This record gives sequence, C-alpha cells and structure tokens, in this order.
Amino acid sequence: MFGTVAGALIFGVLPHFTGFPLFPIIVMFLGVLLVFGMTRFLRQYDWKQANDLHRFGLAAGALTPLIVFTPLQELDQTRTDNSMGMGLVGLAFLIGLVWLGWQIRKRTQAMRKTDGDHNRSRCRLFYFVSHSLTPHHFTRLS
Repeated sequence: MFGTVAGALIFGVLPHFTGFPLFPIIVMFLGVLLVFGMTRFLRQYDWKQANDLHRFGLAAGALTPLIVFTPLQELDQTRTDNSMGMGLVGLAFLIGLVWLGWQIRKRTQAMRKTDGDHNRSRCRLFYFVSHSLTPHHFTRLS
C-alpha cells in the first residue's frame, strides 16, 4: 500500500509543481528510489515462510488505493475521456478482493487444521514406534 501511495504522489502529484528548474530530476530520482526500494523489499521478503494470505495481502495492499480513488476519477470533470462507471468498477473490484480474501483465509485455516491433525497423528505414530522398539520389548520377544 505504501508503494502505491508513494508512487501516486511521486508520479501523479509532484510533476505538477514546476516552479523549480531541477524539479523533474528530483521526481525522476524519487521514482527510481521508489522502484529500487520496493524491489529490495520484495527480494528480502521471506517467500518460503509466506502463506497465500501473505501474498494476497501484498497484492491487495497495492490495489486498494487504486480502488479507493476510482470514484474521484469518475467525478473529475477535467478528464477528456468518458469515465462513467469507474465507481462501479472499483466497487466490483473491492467486492472481489474481499471475497477472494475470505476464500483464501478459509482455505488457509482449513490447511492449518488439516496440517495440525497430520502433525498430531505423525507425533502419535512416532511415539508408538519409538516406544514399541525400546530394548525391553526386544528382550521379551526372544
């Protein structure tokens, strides 16, 4: 979400301030800094430990500010293109994100429950095997 908002500020708002002659260079520098910072964050992210809910959070965080600003785009009278219906598109995407997050959360909880049962049964099996193969059991068998 930070990257989307920062990108909107850097590439959408800052270029409109033209009073300073070196301002385009500052905007380009900030844009490159944002891209390298987000790339570094995503490279250092622990993808092996992340579940689907974490990945969804990264994607939804990037899309949410864009969805929130769709009504502003529709109400902007200075646009030359026809932007009618952008609020409905934003609402549809918001409903889709909420539904997708709910489905992923439900699946993740089911996987945790199943994995927990699997781990408990594996522990029971390990306990049974390790205690049934102790030396005093071998002496009784012979």
